[in-house]
Amino acid sequence: MLFDLFALVDFSEEIKESVDPFARQEVYKKLTYHQKLSETPHTSIRSLYKREPDALSFYEDESVEVYIFGYCFPRSDSRFFQEQKRLTAKQLAFAYRELHQHMLRQIKGSFSVLIYDKEKQQLQLFTDPLNVRPTYYYRKGSRLAVSTSQSAILQYMQATGEQPEVDEVSVMEYYLFEYGLGNETYIRSVSCMPPGGWLSFTKEEEGLEVQQYWNVFEDLNQFKIEYSEEEGLTQLEEMLKHNLDLYLSGGRPTAVALTGGFDSRTNLALLGNRAKDFLYYSYGIADTYDMTIPQEIAQKNGLRYKPIYLHRKYQEQYSRNARQAIGMGDGIAEANRANYLYAFRELGKEYDSILTGLFGSELIKHPTSVGNFINQRSKRLLNSKQPAEEWKKIMEEAKSDGFIQPEMLKKHGAELEKRVLGNPYLNNDKPMQIKYFYFLLMVGVRKYFMKEIKVERPYVENLHPFLDIEFIELLLKTPFPWVYHWTGKKDLVKSLQTHRLYVSLIHRNQPGLTNILSTHGYKPRYLLNKATLPLMSLQYWYYKDRIKAKSSFKSLEPVWKYFREQPVNGAYQGLIDNHQLRALREQDTKNNIKLSSLQHWFSANKVTL
Repeated sequence: MLFDLFALVDFSEEIKESVDPFARQEVYKKLTYHQKLSETPHTSIRSLYKREPDALSFYEDESVEVYIFGYCFPRSDSRFFQEQKRLTAKQLAFAYRELHQHMLRQIKGSFSVLIYDKEKQQLQLFTDPLNVRPTYYYRKGSRLAVSTSQSAILQYMQATGEQPEVDEVSVMEYYLFEYGLGNETYIRSVSCMPPGGWLSFTKEEEGLEVQQYWNVFEDLNQFKIEYSEEEGLTQLEEMLKHNLDLYLSGGRPTAVALTGGFDSRTNLALLGNRAKDFLYYSYGIADTYDMTIPQEIAQKNGLRYKPIYLHRKYQEQYSRNARQAIGMGDGIAEANRANYLYAFRELGKEYDSILTGLFGSELIKHPTSVGNFINQRSKRLLNSKQPAEEWKKIMEEAKSDGFIQPEMLKKHGAELEKRVLGNPYLNNDKPMQIKYFYFLLMVGVRKYFMKEIKVERPYVENLHPFLDIEFIELLLKTPFPWVYHWTGKKDLVKSLQTHRLYVSLIHRNQPGLTNILSTHGYKPRYLLNKATLPLMSLQYWYYKDRIKAKSSFKSLEPVWKYFREQPVNGAYQGLIDNHQLRALREQDTKNNIKLSSLQHWFSANKVTL
């Protein structure tokens, strides 16, 4: 399992020094991994593996080197690949020789693929359309550095005498919208590959080219229902079963996530007779619904089950895990992602992959109920018919909030406005529901799950068959996605009805699973019959507050304790007001966690203003 790589290319002269940017980072000194170094006169490619390099992720011959960060599969309509199973690096090398970049229309998955063509002296990098496995690049003169770790690029820059500079505009975007909106990073001159991106670097004078072979506005623009609800359900069932076969075809030991929600329960139902072949896991605080519901499911279905409790040992290791989450997260993953590390470090001892239900429900539920993916400022701009005027109001509020220093807002206000109002996902002339759909898909959901993927990558490879371009293409042909039931406001009835897809799939394949309470606050089977909807409503009102009160992930005390023990370096007060952070730290605010974590990442990488 390849979990990180760093490639350095210089076609104008030979590369004499071989900088190891991973060895220069404290966070990697705590990891156990196998390292491979491949060098030619003009390239140095360093790749890290959980175990030995394997045929799935690496291939080399006399003419080409191929590295797969993530995983690739043939599309179901592929005419080039004969077998529907996980693709190896060798198969991609063959496809590249035959089809060149056109092979990208034959494959799908969650990947960043790096190919070095020795004969042409050309480095190419490809990302999938919904990319949650980001890759970064930095060019200085005739040299290009490419890495799955932005921190590695920073270490390379410093080792060669360059001092990384903070991109203050990106930090302000992060503060305002929860994410950076575009492909800029927190460091000037370092860029993130776009989703559906294609980078080419050759020995030509202007040899760096970055473009998108896939564009959501052009390739995912058919908002037209083609199937009835029953037909759509059958089509989606076949697609998800097909995806499960594909995603589990790699031969790696895989554990399956089991939560109290619908996504993982759907995976379990669709696995059918194979369900008992896997280990199921959940993590959380004992006696919360996050743990008791999966335990009930496992017990009633005779499943092998591993509960990972966030108890005393978790608390004792919190600082270590928070520090590693920030270090591996390249500034986008916060300290409270420590729970991922605790769980996946434990699972990673025996398993290389986890199968999850990530992402599915975010295209089913209304945007009004997906607060982790889209915040109020984003909504205000998306809703406004005069975004420039709305932006002025947002900036005035930002000045009064006091998190970002007024001097920085004044200095970079024009550039920030240009980026925000020029962002194609935030500002376009599409109908309101389509506008929301594109922003949620390409910014909110994609960048939220990017945080988890980044943190867990040294331990487990996350397989998520719902985050699949063919599944989304098909979903839009059915009546199920929220984009066809847009209300623009909260609607409890519609919000509950959007779960029909999951409940129907579960009931068709394993009816007993619909009779077990979900963390949505009701037994799924009540959604299948109009006569039981009143009972479902009563059950929902009874359980919703109880489930919320007994949540594994509600308490932020470990986060505050971590920041109390690890004070934020004052060197960044020119950008972020640390006094404001300290004053508000005991409140449950995202800004404290986000901005403090980002400052810790700057400090760990010795980045100063």
